[in-house]
Amino acid sequence: MSFVVWLIMVVHPVKLVYANVEGDALHSLRTNLKDPNSVLQSWDPTLVNPCTWFHVTCNNDNSVIRVDLGNAALSGTLVSQLGLLKNLQYLELYSNNLSGPIPNDLGNLTNLVSLDLYLNGFSGPIPVTLGKLSKLRFLDLSNNRLSGLVPDSGSFSLFTPISFANNLDLCGPVTGRPCPGSPPFSPPPPFVQPPPIAVPGGKSATGAIAGGWLSLVLQVKGLLKEKKLEMLVDPDLETNYIATEVEQLIQVALLCTQGSPMDRPKMSDVVRMLEGDGLAERWEEWQKVEVLRHELDLVPLPNSDWILDSTDNLHAVELSGPR
Repeated sequence: MSFVVWLIMVVHPVKLVYANVEGDALHSLRTNLKDPNSVLQSWDPTLVNPCTWFHVTCNNDNSVIRVDLGNAALSGTLVSQLGLLKNLQYLELYSNNLSGPIPNDLGNLTNLVSLDLYLNGFSGPIPVTLGKLSKLRFLDLSNNRLSGLVPDSGSFSLFTPISFANNLDLCGPVTGRPCPGSPPFSPPPPFVQPPPIAVPGGKSATGAIAGGWLSLVLQVKGLLKEKKLEMLVDPDLETNYIATEVEQLIQVALLCTQGSPMDRPKMSDVVRMLEGDGLAERWEEWQKVEVLRHELDLVPLPNSDWILDSTDNLHAVELSGPR
């Protein structure tokens, strides 16, 4: 009995101190920001932990796993203490008026999955330390004033030019702009549009899916079915990748290409599937639908032209899918 009491006395203060460290870190952020709409009003540093604060989510151990402050009209600069949020998975600070550098200490957030800092005024270089974040799957630093070389090591190898767009002073291969004083690099070969798909009646199918998009999707489906994953992986990786993870990433990507925006997974669903929750079930369900659709395609439709599922006339919100 005395051992149990001792254990409670030891473990409870440890959790309390840990929660206080995270609360102090977030309060440091609050004091560094201007908050015209009082969205941080509930951030009371006298509370035991920050788990009751608005825009903060904790796990069962009262440790912060999410900070959601997107589109909150906040201004000011970030603080290095954010690197103390050891269990943080989502840091959402997009569409504010934040400025200054991105702290190098964010590279200490080893559990971070998503970092959204787009549509702000951040300046200076992109911290190389972010490349250490092996769990990082979503990164958006676009529409800022960042400068210098975009790192390409570690987790940075996962991201495309979209993650860094509209930062006029960024350079490096992913931006298509060589850095001053560095040797020129060869840009990627231009995309060659495949010939139009022949359709009944001698017409040529037009539109995004009818052209290169449909051809690309069909090619990826075929390679995935034949387990030729090496054809879809950067050859510079050689064999330094996990085949099952690549297969899962491709499955998620293909699920996001479905014709109807309502059929495509929401971003929250994508995150869950990448974490291994529900991907197998959703992929199997889609395969059944694809088989049924193929069978229906073999049945001629009377008095109708060839119907193509095209994204040509969909609005941007539909193309990205519901979030």
